[in-house]
Amino acid sequence: MTTLSITPVNAVVTTFGNCGRGVDRPSGMDDLIEDLKQALVDGECDEAARGEFAATCMDDRLRTDGTDPLLPNVAGGCFGLLLAARAVSPAYDLSTCSARRFIQILAEAGLPVYAHVDQQFHEGDRTGCSFNDQMPDIGGNAPTIVDDVRTLFDANSATTELARRVADRIRTLTTQSPATGEDPFGEDKFSRLQAVREADGTVEVLSGSHHPLGADISFQYGQTLSRTLLDADHAVKLFHLDAWSFVPTATRLVGLLPRSTEQVSAHVSDDSLIGQMTMAMLLTGFSALSLLCSAQTLLVIR
Repeated sequence: MTTLSITPVNAVVTTFGNCGRGVDRPSGMDDLIEDLKQALVDGECDEAARGEFAATCMDDRLRTDGTDPLLPNVAGGCFGLLLAARAVSPAYDLSTCSARRFIQILAEAGLPVYAHVDQQFHEGDRTGCSFNDQMPDIGGNAPTIVDDVRTLFDANSATTELARRVADRIRTLTTQSPATGEDPFGEDKFSRLQAVREADGTVEVLSGSHHPLGADISFQYGQTLSRTLLDADHAVKLFHLDAWSFVPTATRLVGLLPRSTEQVSAHVSDDSLIGQMTMAMLLTGFSALSLLCSAQTLLVIR
């Protein structure tokens, strides 16, 4: 099986530094950071994930009923998966990667289809999913964080070149028309959310504001961060990405999505598509995190 080519050799405990685009320093960080970072590295707040397919958004909040779905996390939930599928080259057919068709494919395969909205969201202004609402910003930020990602994960030159190509494609794919607000697929944030609802996907309402002390990116296979345990044991919130789940998720997507004529003609391999999707999930996740986090925010890669 394809492996993620930028896995960390050892745990990395640092801050976002130059990557941090957030303007506010999280309150209470100095009092909790030492206890928290070691607990993360030791996996004290991890539980077995319910499956390998990345589905749940990396949001730092519990469901409104106080539960934790324990599904592997990816930035943006199904919107992050949609963007990863769009980011490959040669590309899938436009119809395959329309939000409606892509999400239908997931649902028909019995895979989780997940998105959320904020309790305070205003219909007609934003959807309440920061990934969906801020996709142009996330795409525009992706190329600027490639060098930082390369350094953090000690990526080699070939991996770095792949990251640059994928990041540039993500930027192009997320550019929206100033006149219509639509992306190159003729969709906007509202039509993407509607596609989830039409497929009877899970659209959950989350309450409360984001106040995370940091972000946790985990390569610990089969484990996900339990927000219930984290809150109970440490009384803190974190953004969390299950980077270990990106390869099995991309592998499943490549097996489900019909090849385009261009892909068939180019004899593109499964490994190539899986590698590009995996890289796209990592880059968009890190890009979204860097927009949400300040320079001082805790970053743990393990």
